[in-house]
Amino acid sequence: MYINARPLAIPDTREYAPWVDLPQSAWIRSFVGAPIINDGQVIGYLTLNSATKDTFHRQHAERLAIFAHHAGIAIRNARLFDS
Repeated sequence: MYINARPLAIPDTREYAPWVDLPQSAWIRSFVGAPIINDGQVIGYLTLNSATKDTFHRQHAERLAIFAHHAGIAIRNARLFDS
């Protein structure tokens, strides 16, 4: 998500080769995430995890990306207001 600034949905983490299974996240079976972008830079992520496989799919990633876009705008506006 950092490199291509695109959302990602993983229906089953055990079938997704790049997934790194760490002890504290071994319970995660399905994942969706979207980058928060501010002024063209990835500044954070919105992510959701599920212990049930096949919970998240592409349409969830697309919806989360819309929410992340709005979060980026809100963060930008807050920073402008603060300055």
